[in-house]
Amino acid sequence: MSNYELQENGNILTIILSGKIDESSNYSAIKVDAFEKLIVDFNSVTSINSCGIREWINFLLAISNKSVIYKNCSKIIVDQMSSVNEFLTPNTKVESIYLPYYCEDCDLEAVTLHNLSEIYKDNKWIIPEKKCSGCNNDMEFDEVPEIYFQFMKSCKN
Repeated sequence: MSNYELQENGNILTIILSGKIDESSNYSAIKVDAFEKLIVDFNSVTSINSCGIREWINFLLAISNKSVIYKNCSKIIVDQMSSVNEFLTPNTKVESIYLPYYCEDCDLEAVTLHNLSEIYKDNKWIIPEKKCSGCNNDMEFDEVPEIYFQFMKSCKN
């Protein structure tokens, strides 16, 4: 079950999600009328299933007139943004995502958080280099960029 914490700052409401987004997730109690902008922080989301996607989309439909910013999007969230059209609305902007890396030499995985403005310029992806913490060799980006960044085709950014 997804838990959430709400933080109010003037006309901005930040929704900090944590845990699983699944069939028991219910966002209908979140009152957004008094806010112009919503920031959704996905940093502590551990998983999402198809029922959770449905619940999230229902919430987005209920707040369709609001500006929404996604931040701290992990691979599981990026995968949903790239494969489920309704996961991003016309009013959604993605601020930051995690990039996954892999070291073949050490068999280590790592993720780094980046603002989209740092890694997407002039309609091109700039995937930063990442050194392995185990052997200090260059790590490989652990996704196919054309698939991982598919969400940008429907993103407001």
